[in-house]
Amino acid sequence: MEALDDLSLLELLNGCREVIKTAANFPKPSEIIAAAKRVYEEPLSGPKMLEYQEISKEEREEALKATEAIKKALTAGSPAKPAPVKRIVHVTKSIEEQKEELRKRGYIQ
Repeated sequence: MEALDDLSLLELLNGCREVIKTAANFPKPSEIIAAAKRVYEEPLSGPKMLEYQEISKEEREEALKATEAIKKALTAGSPAKPAPVKRIVHVTKSIEEQKEELRKRGYIQ
């Protein structure tokens, strides 16, 4: 399927629609590309080429400082620790056993 990565979604859709009309078996990527070319009758879009401006070292340093300030501002109000998770304890002792345990520990008389 990597062979179809260069097609836009619309080109892929139209190519599949076209090849399904005549295909006896599951179409190969080359058949889908050929069918898409027939639909558009022009070269396909292919991968987009990006060009970036060259930046100076000073511009890069300024951008790093600006993003550092933004990072600090975004993290300033964030909580340091998440709230502790409360555990649920299922008691297996009777109420009288619990009272006796509390008396031994000195919590009640």
